[in-house]
Amino acid sequence: MKKINTLFLLLLGVLPMLAQEQSSRDVRLNEPNDIRAGLPIDVTKETSEVKIRYDRTFYYPGDFLTRLVFKGYNPGRELERHVTVQISTDIFGRNDFTTVYDGNCIIPSGGTSEECIPMLDVEFSSPLLMSEFPPLWVIVTSSGEPVDTPICFEQYVASEYSCTPTATFTIVSETFNYEGTVVDHDGLPVKGAEVSVPCAVLQKDFTVTTGEDGKFSVRLDDVNACYDIAVTAPGYPIYQSRPFYPNRVPDVWDYEDVMPKEIVLFGKLDFVAGRQATIVLPQAPDPSWGKYYRLLRHERGTVVFGREFEPKADTPYVLFPNEDFSIDLSDYDLSGLDDPDVVPFPDVSEDSYQMGFNGSYKNQPTRSDLYDGQFVFLVDSTRDCKSNSSYKKRIGACRAYLVAGAWSPEMKYEGPTYVFLDNETSDISEVSAPSSNSSCQTFDLQGRCLQGIPRKGLYIKDGQKYTVK
Repeated sequence: MKKINTLFLLLLGVLPMLAQEQSSRDVRLNEPNDIRAGLPIDVTKETSEVKIRYDRTFYYPGDFLTRLVFKGYNPGRELERHVTVQISTDIFGRNDFTTVYDGNCIIPSGGTSEECIPMLDVEFSSPLLMSEFPPLWVIVTSSGEPVDTPICFEQYVASEYSCTPTATFTIVSETFNYEGTVVDHDGLPVKGAEVSVPCAVLQKDFTVTTGEDGKFSVRLDDVNACYDIAVTAPGYPIYQSRPFYPNRVPDVWDYEDVMPKEIVLFGKLDFVAGRQATIVLPQAPDPSWGKYYRLLRHERGTVVFGREFEPKADTPYVLFPNEDFSIDLSDYDLSGLDDPDVVPFPDVSEDSYQMGFNGSYKNQPTRSDLYDGQFVFLVDSTRDCKSNSSYKKRIGACRAYLVAGAWSPEMKYEGPTYVFLDNETSDISEVSAPSSNSSCQTFDLQGRCLQGIPRKGLYIKDGQKYTVK
């Protein structure tokens, strides 16, 4: 009775694994551009061995390889060969080879140079779990009765000295059901939003449309693969995500996102009187909405903006609204728009990779392709702009963010001080300090925090001009 109970418990543990739905796909490596006799695979000799390296990324750690096929044609008779196939992901291909097949294979007769057929079709004795990324090394050995008629295999010829046989691998992986909800800025469900989840390696785009409740469910073919998310809906800007892995929860230092369970589409921009925000529109914004400031320069920890009395289209600004108001983004045609050109700092070279004020027409992550010493800073704290860490920042549609160098370790985390001039030669209108420096109330004209009572001169205190006589 005890043995039966033990067997029953073991079955309970195995059944969930058996019930997990799997997907299978064939991936062909190195599309052939030549067919050569026995190069680099030669199965006509009494014994032969070839070691092949494949660099293309076609699987993910956690996937299983189950089959390997080489195509070609055989103008001679059918052959029986003993074949051994070994595979390794060691970067140099020197060790850690696993034998996936060791047995007899039939080399068929037939095919032509115009229509090749499987010559070596090897189904692995047990699935091979891939634990690392490519390169992938394959050793194929064969033995048997030699023949004089050459057997031709499809080849990828990179140069006159480099020739690799074209291979097709069968990959098996667990599927994943991605479920979530799309809501608007008020938390109401968005019906009819198209949720697109593309995967570059799978060369597939999994797409589904939300229902009345804003919910969606889409099956992804490989739980180990890397995906993106793009959501489009009438009247809303495009939502885009960073890459993410369904089976992985990244920490704050990773560039990948956690899969969002709730996707918020902001169909309007909210502005509060006097509160610093950012704005960029495909047509000139209304000057009566408030005070607009464009990027001027930076002075080691201080970023200076100048007043713009006639704001322009496709230009990012910092905006201090005169009163509370909202902009309905459905009034603007944002479909198909590329983000506006970066407004660069005037005193940086071109190889500084577009340091400056960046506007966005999409709800998307900020740039992550920065040089060392460059960082993204959010100039406003509106609810459609988020910062989860120093690496993970999201910018709302028609908002802007800053890419600048960190001139001190403190600035890397605290951000710069922002100074706003009514014009380039006159007094300072506003001073915005970093959030971590919010306890500081007095600044000099360069935006630097002052401790204690300042000496004679003009200063900024609580955001207003202050004179000490």
